[in-house]
Amino acid sequence: MSTNIKPQVNDMQDILLSSSTFPGYASYRDTVEGSWFIQELVGVFREQSDTEHVMDMLTEVNHRVSQKHTEMCAQMPFPSNSLTKRWYLNPPKNCQLVI
Repeated sequence: MSTNIKPQVNDMQDILLSSSTFPGYASYRDTVEGSWFIQELVGVFREQSDTEHVMDMLTEVNHRVSQKHTEMCAQMPFPSNSLTKRWYLNPPKNCQLVI
């Protein structure tokens, strides 16, 4: 009796989600500068996307957002992933980001 077991492609691999905060918590936005999460996400990706992989950049975003706070507000981003490899964006150095 021969059993031909074929590995199945997992359709849930290599997915990355990043939320501005944990489910059930508020995400804060400055009325002039915009949301804390997007401010830091754009800043980190502009500074590091030519050398760092995405998860390291999101860890830095977590750190920066966690350092922002007011008397009443604090926030912690929530990335979640099933990446199986490091993911590098590597845009050219002279690339202009349009926001």
